[in-house]
Amino acid sequence: TALFRLLDALPVTILLQAGIRCFHDYVRDKEAVANQYQTLLTLEKRYGTQEPYLSLGKYIQVILKVD
Repeated sequence: TALFRLLDALPVTILLQAGIRCFHDYVRDKEAVANQYQTLLTLEKRYGTQEPYLSLGKYIQVILKVD
């Protein structure tokens, strides 16, 4: 993506990157989301840092270290 091309050109090291989805935005049954929140959070933590899920995130979190 354009973000990572930009970061590649800078004197930084990527320490962590994660794609963050907002599953609750797409579920109509809000009670079901509330009941399954812990399961959704566990899955998000497990898969959000690996492709292809990282790139499919609604938001991208990047933690950098300036070199």
